[in-house]
Amino acid sequence: MMMRWMTTWVLFVFSTSVWAISHYLQGDSVKGGNVQAAATAVESKLKTGGFKVVGKYFPKTLAGYGVVIATDEAMLDEVGSVGGNAILGAAIRVGVTADGSVAYTNPDYWYRA
Repeated sequence: MMMRWMTTWVLFVFSTSVWAISHYLQGDSVKGGNVQAAATAVESKLKTGGFKVVGKYFPKTLAGYGVVIATDEAMLDEVGSVGGNAILGAAIRVGVTADGSVAYTNPDYWYRA
C-alpha cells in the first residue's frame, strides 16, 4: 500500500511539470510599421540564425497579422526519422504583427503533443 502511495505521489509531482510548458514563446520584437515589413525583418533574422524560410502568409480576416514558417536540417532529420504525419512538426510558425511583436511555436511543447 505504501508503494502505491509513493508511486502516485511521484507521478503527480512529475505531471505538474508538463503544465509549465507554454505552447508559444515571445520572440525579440522587430521594427514595426506594417506587417509585411515586420515579416521581412523576421525572415532575415531566421535566415541569419540558420533557418530555412519555407513560406509566409497574411490572413485576410486578420489585418496586421502574419505568419512566417521556417525549418532547419536538424528538425527535418529528427521528425523525418519518425515518419508519417510527424513531418508537420518540422516547421516553426512565427507570428508577427504590424507593431513588430513576434511569437513562435515552442517545439518542445509540440513534440510532446
